[in-house]
Amino acid sequence: MKKLFRMLFQRVVIVAFFILVQAFLLVAMIWKFNDYFVYFYAICTVLSIVVVLYIINSRSNPGYKIAWIVPILLVPIFGGLFYLMFGGNRLGKRERRKMAVVAERTRAVSQDDCPVLDKLCELNPEAGNQSRYINDWAGYPPYQHTQTEFLPMGEVKFQRLAEELNKAEHYIFLEYFIIQEGKMWNTILDILVEKVKQGVDVRVIYDDMGCITT
Repeated sequence: MKKLFRMLFQRVVIVAFFILVQAFLLVAMIWKFNDYFVYFYAICTVLSIVVVLYIINSRSNPGYKIAWIVPILLVPIFGGLFYLMFGGNRLGKRERRKMAVVAERTRAVSQDDCPVLDKLCELNPEAGNQSRYINDWAGYPPYQHTQTEFLPMGEVKFQRLAEELNKAEHYIFLEYFIIQEGKMWNTILDILVEKVKQGVDVRVIYDDMGCITT
């Protein structure tokens, strides 16, 4: 009984329930006003076209754009409505103010003049233009004397991750799409708990939709 109760109140079940309720109400409205269905269909189609044009011209991630444009074009009668209900930037004023403060602090500690960027533009104009765009819009200039290690296998990456986490003395920042209980995450979690006890600042970002069932 407790398992059933817990399952019914999972976020994925609640979200699915409200989506079904909205779909049912929409179908009921169409059936009730059957004589006006042609006008309703035309309005929804025009709305979907306007939404697609808005998405195309927005500054969103290209992957995000495609993820919305394809279903909207496949199902124009519902696509535009679903975007208005679930798409777009849902950050409130408070969150936007917090993000603005973070952006201002980031710009304050970034390089004002960037000789590395000028050198990159000379060596590779295409890479230099991309880096300039990232610098101007995200506030992250290029740096020299950094090191990158390629980890070809997940097992190798997991081993190196555990080693580096154990070395941390000041802070740990992790960002993942999906986090799920298991050998890998439980091992990492034990390390993070120990590091917190040692006074290390540990912060983890995960994707809300990616982890909706975990």
